[in-house]
Amino acid sequence: AIASGKGGVGKTNIAVNLSIALAAQGRRITLIDADVGLGNADLICGAASTGHLAQALEGRRSLADIAIAAPGGFRLIPGGSGLAAIADGAAVSRTAAARCLRALEASTDALLIDCGAGIGPGVFSFLEASDLTLVVTTPEPTAVADGYALLKCMAIRRKRAEGQHAPRVALIVNQCRSREEAAPVGAATRDAIAVVLG
Repeated sequence: AIASGKGGVGKTNIAVNLSIALAAQGRRITLIDADVGLGNADLICGAASTGHLAQALEGRRSLADIAIAAPGGFRLIPGGSGLAAIADGAAVSRTAAARCLRALEASTDALLIDCGAGIGPGVFSFLEASDLTLVVTTPEPTAVADGYALLKCMAIRRKRAEGQHAPRVALIVNQCRSREEAAPVGAATRDAIAVVLG
């Protein structure tokens, strides 16, 4: 799962490019645009979609019916844009998210989930169903603060749900000119989360 505390940090671009890179290795890749309110992975790919993930989550269409072949050799499940009735995450229960992921497991080698930005309930439904979460931020102060907030919420939820599956987490500091520019953001975030986990 690829997530961010703040929009505009390059999360969807990373998700699409990672999908292309994995597909280039000969793997069957599926990218789910799990932003059911402001999805735009199909636009970034220049692909036309006729359906969106919310229709599958609500049981109105199958994932196979809405999947499209994206340039770069991967399969894309489009999100949806301007769907105010479902943007609050009400349609994305953990059960519905897990059902969608199970439906794709047999036909894909790697399943990537481009989550919506922020800490809404729909985001956590997908994060908690994943094996690995990549949290994307930038060195910009509000992006760092929002990325930290997302990681803190994940840590608190993990602490409350002891014994349950918890994804591994990695931080991507995007839009940096060098490793040295990214390092302080990663170190500060790691130290702050260690305090939260106690």
